[in-house]
Amino acid sequence: MAEVIISIIVPIYNAEKYLPACLDSILVQTFTNFELLLINDASKDNSLEICNQYAVKDNRIRVFNQEKNGGECVRNIGLQNANGKYIVCIDADDAVLQNHLESLYYSTSIPSGTLVHAPVLVNNNGIINGIDDKQAPYFIDNLCGKKIKTDFLFAGPAWSKMIETAIIRKNSIQFRPGVKINSDHIFHLEYLMHVNAYKNVGEKTYIYFNRPESISKKHFSYEECMERVDLMIPMTEKVLKRFYIEDKKVKIGLYYTPLNALISAIFALYRSPFRTNRKNRIICLDKILTNYYSYLVDFWTPQGLINRTIKYILLSKNLHLINFCLSLIIYVRYTILRK
Repeated sequence: MAEVIISIIVPIYNAEKYLPACLDSILVQTFTNFELLLINDASKDNSLEICNQYAVKDNRIRVFNQEKNGGECVRNIGLQNANGKYIVCIDADDAVLQNHLESLYYSTSIPSGTLVHAPVLVNNNGIINGIDDKQAPYFIDNLCGKKIKTDFLFAGPAWSKMIETAIIRKNSIQFRPGVKINSDHIFHLEYLMHVNAYKNVGEKTYIYFNRPESISKKHFSYEECMERVDLMIPMTEKVLKRFYIEDKKVKIGLYYTPLNALISAIFALYRSPFRTNRKNRIICLDKILTNYYSYLVDFWTPQGLINRTIKYILLSKNLHLINFCLSLIIYVRYTILRK
């Protein structure tokens, strides 16, 4: 049997509505030397049955069934069982064009340590944005050089790139168990510490469906948000130092995700169902300002009047004033204005 070149990992949770279209788009790829690992994450619908039906039809498909829901880290089952030299992740509610794998596997001589990235098409309610945007492919053989394009820093989603199996296993990189959101961003930051080159294939071949039920639109507790912040900010610092990034705009862009999680943590202190008492809010605010005040000053660029007001209040450092103002602002924003 020929060596498998690409292992495709598809995590699946209650995706029966979208799964057939996703799988159909994968099985008609022009590049055929792949295996397809379907990870059913304790779905309560007919997702597992659909997986098994497709596995009967195509021997490249392997099905793994989780009896307990694992969230984003369920992709680790795919990482552990992948036979391919490279790994490509595809979400069960998305789809890919026929040449997706071919565009990623652009050459039989990809230098080891290369991050391969495909720009993404976004489907908003049936309207695909960016389909006419043309981008020339390019290759960077030394990511630590000066005056390079910095696209590679922002190839965060698990489904936007092709990664090297050997790098994953040699450095024990995985999707963090227990982290409910941004696990792929954390994974990407870890992976960046071990890559030396970057290929942007230019062509947009992955179709991301912007759906209202996406996990990225859900709310999380203060503790869940801060877990992500405490992981991402130190890792972001390491990545910026490794690639000698000094550009302020690039730094603002890379700190966007952890600082967004930080603001979500603050909001969670005041918002149902995670709202906590005044004493605990003061303690949490003090911790945030002690550890991350300089990041809020230098790298948080909020949009909209409410968020700009919140930044101004936070930078006052007056904990009791901050607590009073946030209580009022968040109550108005999520109670009165939503009625």
